[in-house]
Amino acid sequence: MSPETAPNDAALSWSAAHPPHKPAGSYILGLGLIAVMMVVSTVLVARELTRQANEVSVLNVAADLPGLTYEIGNAVAGLAEATDEAEVSALEASLEASLTTYSRAYIGLQFGDPELGLPGAPSPDIDRLLSLADPVFSQIINIARAALVEQPTRSAASLLELSSSAFRSRMEGVVFQYQREAESRVQSLARLEFILLSAGLLLL
Repeated sequence: MSPETAPNDAALSWSAAHPPHKPAGSYILGLGLIAVMMVVSTVLVARELTRQANEVSVLNVAADLPGLTYEIGNAVAGLAEATDEAEVSALEASLEASLTTYSRAYIGLQFGDPELGLPGAPSPDIDRLLSLADPVFSQIINIARAALVEQPTRSAASLLELSSSAFRSRMEGVVFQYQREAESRVQSLARLEFILLSAGLLLL
């Protein structure tokens, strides 16, 4: 074996006389903290994604409610003018279906409805906005149900139109607040992830 390729006994002696340094305790602790932060970040992101999936259902339902008031109003207005028995039956069936969907969706926003994907328990701000819509919601329900019992008058149809307009205005505020809170949570999560990432880089 040539001198150039002969192993250097001094270089190899570290394995017996001078074992490699073990990682310092602070380094191990740093790695542990990074692992914990990664787990926390993953859990927070997963929770937020689930929450956003629920919020999509909530926003869809809340956005559909104003359209349902149009359907209810048109059916009641039609019943106020209808004279043909077949037309009356068709309008009553349409009104009853719209009324059932409308009532269930609105109550589901407040108290939850698993089948509609509504978790219920809205924030205090959204709960306050919904409470402002409650009287108008009740008025729409009462007028529509009365129209199923006996033919509504034109004045009842006009009153329903005014109530529906007020309800739509209130629901616009509810939808806006839902969107505002969702955006705020996303921004807060982004800031938290940035903090965790920065802390992890400092520990390396």
